[in-house]
Amino acid sequence: MDHFERELARMMRDAQESTPFGPAHQNRLRSGVRARRRARAAQKAVGSVLAVAGLGIGFFLLPHDPVDDRPQSPLPRPAVNPTSPSTTPAQTHR
Repeated sequence: MDHFERELARMMRDAQESTPFGPAHQNRLRSGVRARRRARAAQKAVGSVLAVAGLGIGFFLLPHDPVDDRPQSPLPRPAVNPTSPSTTPAQTHR
């Protein structure tokens, strides 16, 4: 209950003071308070749904296999000639 609602409740139930609000005004004020409560509850629910959705998306985007060792840089490209390199005979130096 916020300050406005506490003051309104105090003014409406205070028996010593004359209530400046008639029955029609009291009904309108009560319906306004109910509407504010519904709006706050809806905002709280939407905030909770957004928080849960954000956490779900965050967990979904995390790497699925944190133990797997993957290179951080791009993989090396294959050699131009896919055949194995030929070995040249060793030359003896005289």
